[in-house]
Amino acid sequence: FAEIPEDAAIRADTSDEEGAVTRAILRLASSSARRERMGARAAAFVAKHHSAARALESYERAIDTAIAAPVPRPADLPAHWSASA
Repeated sequence: FAEIPEDAAIRADTSDEEGAVTRAILRLASSSARRERMGARAAAFVAKHHSAARALESYERAIDTAIAAPVPRPADLPAHWSASA
Protein backbone atom coordinates (compact mmCIF):
# COMPACT_ATOMS: atom_id res chain seq x y z
CA PHE A 1 0.00 0.00 0.00
CA ALA A 2 2.99 2.29 -0.26
CA GLU A 3 1.54 3.95 -3.37
CA ILE A 4 -1.51 5.18 -1.45
CA PRO A 5 -0.93 8.70 -0.09
CA GLU A 6 -0.56 8.98 3.69
CA ASP A 7 -3.57 11.30 3.89
CA ALA A 8 -5.82 8.93 1.94
CA ALA A 9 -5.61 5.90 4.23
CA ILE A 10 -4.85 4.90 7.77
CA ARG A 11 -2.09 2.40 8.29
CA ALA A 12 -2.18 0.10 11.27
CA ASP A 13 0.85 -1.25 13.06
CA THR A 14 0.61 -5.00 12.55
CA SER A 15 2.30 -5.66 15.89
CA ASP A 16 -0.63 -3.86 17.57
CA GLU A 17 -3.26 -4.20 14.89
CA GLU A 18 -6.31 -4.24 17.16
CA GLY A 19 -5.14 -1.26 19.21
CA ALA A 20 -3.95 0.72 16.18
CA VAL A 21 -7.20 0.19 14.29
CA THR A 22 -9.26 1.06 17.37
CA ARG A 23 -7.31 4.29 17.90
CA ALA A 24 -7.65 5.19 14.22
CA ILE A 25 -11.40 4.64 14.29
CA LEU A 26 -11.71 6.79 17.40
CA ARG A 27 -9.64 9.58 15.80
CA LEU A 28 -11.85 9.50 12.72
CA ALA A 29 -15.02 9.35 14.81
CA SER A 30 -13.97 12.48 16.68
CA SER A 31 -13.26 14.62 13.61
CA SER A 32 -15.66 15.09 10.73
CA ALA A 33 -13.11 17.36 9.04
CA ARG A 34 -10.51 14.58 9.13
CA ARG A 35 -13.02 12.09 7.70
CA GLU A 36 -13.97 14.49 4.94
CA ARG A 37 -10.32 15.25 4.04
CA MET A 38 -9.36 11.60 4.04
CA GLY A 39 -12.43 10.59 2.06
CA ALA A 40 -11.84 13.29 -0.55
CA ARG A 41 -8.15 12.38 -0.87
CA ALA A 42 -8.95 8.66 -1.15
CA ALA A 43 -11.65 9.31 -3.76
CA ALA A 44 -9.26 11.46 -5.80
CA PHE A 45 -6.57 8.76 -5.66
CA VAL A 46 -9.01 6.06 -6.79
CA ALA A 47 -10.43 8.24 -9.58
CA LYS A 48 -6.94 8.94 -10.90
CA HIS A 49 -5.31 5.53 -10.50
CA HIS A 50 -8.21 3.07 -10.76
CA SER A 51 -10.59 4.61 -13.26
CA ALA A 52 -12.40 2.52 -15.85
CA ALA A 53 -10.30 4.16 -18.58
CA ARG A 54 -7.08 3.25 -16.79
CA ALA A 55 -8.25 -0.33 -16.27
CA LEU A 56 -9.11 -0.56 -19.97
CA GLU A 57 -5.62 0.67 -20.90
CA SER A 58 -4.05 -1.93 -18.61
CA TYR A 59 -6.16 -4.74 -20.07
CA GLU A 60 -5.35 -3.64 -23.63
CA ARG A 61 -1.61 -3.57 -22.85
CA ALA A 62 -1.78 -7.03 -21.27
CA ILE A 63 -3.73 -8.45 -24.20
CA ASP A 64 -1.35 -6.88 -26.76
CA THR A 65 1.62 -8.29 -24.85
CA ALA A 66 0.04 -11.76 -24.75
CA ILE A 67 -0.77 -11.68 -28.47
CA ALA A 68 2.79 -10.61 -29.34
CA ALA A 69 4.40 -13.32 -27.20
CA PRO A 70 5.30 -16.63 -28.80
CA VAL A 71 3.03 -19.54 -27.97
CA PRO A 72 4.81 -21.80 -25.51
CA ARG A 73 5.23 -25.32 -26.82
CA PRO A 74 6.03 -27.80 -24.07
CA ALA A 75 8.33 -30.53 -25.35
CA ASP A 76 7.24 -33.18 -22.89
CA LEU A 77 3.53 -33.58 -23.66
CA PRO A 78 2.09 -37.07 -23.50
CA ALA A 79 1.86 -38.69 -26.93
CA HIS A 80 -1.94 -38.74 -26.89
CA TRP A 81 -1.97 -34.90 -26.55
CA SER A 82 -0.02 -34.22 -29.71
CA ALA A 83 -1.73 -33.43 -33.01
CA SER A 84 0.17 -36.19 -34.82
CA ALA A 85 -0.96 -38.98 -32.51
